[in-house]
Amino acid sequence: MLRVAVCAIIAVSLIACTKPLMAQSARMELSIAVGSAEVSKNAKVPILFNSPVGIGASQFELVYDPAVLRFVGVENGPLLPSAVVESNEGQAGRARVAFVSNDEVKGSGELLIAEFEVLKGLAATTKIGLESVRGWDQVNNLPVIIAAQSGDWKLTTIENVPSGKPAQDPEPGNVGWIYGLGAAVVVVIVLSLFRRSKR
Repeated sequence: MLRVAVCAIIAVSLIACTKPLMAQSARMELSIAVGSAEVSKNAKVPILFNSPVGIGASQFELVYDPAVLRFVGVENGPLLPSAVVESNEGQAGRARVAFVSNDEVKGSGELLIAEFEVLKGLAATTKIGLESVRGWDQVNNLPVIIAAQSGDWKLTTIENVPSGKPAQDPEPGNVGWIYGLGAAVVVVIVLSLFRRSKR
């Protein structure tokens, strides 16, 4: 009887120990999409997600160059239609983002969309990174393994982007009256000089 009780305790202990390990084997991938942005305008930066298991919550930091980008906010992506999302710029160059979802989030696609104002185009590209990334599965609320990847954004200046209509040549009618006016002025000057010479 004692042996049965001891075996039962060991079995329960093994299950309790292996359960967190099983949650740790789940893998969640988070990455910043590569794209381009125009200086002095806002850029929408997709945060991509990929996970075969249901995720219930996650938090991370967006890391960027504050001399080039200014954090505006984060909005829900197609994978998070009804999740609660919070974000704030803790310090220059770092924005904290977190979400909690009642429904499990899994599959692949755009999880969130971060918005930045592009301040300067001193560099050809600027990097947006992910740090301090954490995630928990929906069923057991246990941590999962995270793989994070940053993304490069190409910057273009306003001077390089054509704007407005191209210059057009004057219409023939407008040019004609200008030439006529000029000829009349020349005739007046010649007549005036001719009269003075006769005197």
